Amino acid sequence: MNSHYILKRLGIAVLTIVVSSLLSFVVLRCMPGDIFESQARDLSRAQGITLIEAKRQLTLQYNYD
Repeated sequence: MNSHYILKRLGIAVLTIVVSSLLSFVVLRCMPGDIFESQARDLSRAQGITLIEAKRQLTLQYNYD
């Protein structure tokens, strides 16, 4: 009886981890926008440069190549 309880709880724990991981993955993939694009837009506004130049700066900064 004790081992049945432990296996049941372990199964529930594994199922909870799998479901929460899948749910967070799906939610993050469904979110609109690109963080790199957003940072480049903010940088271009703050520094008064073009969006292309801001992307180039971020690419060099984060070694995105």
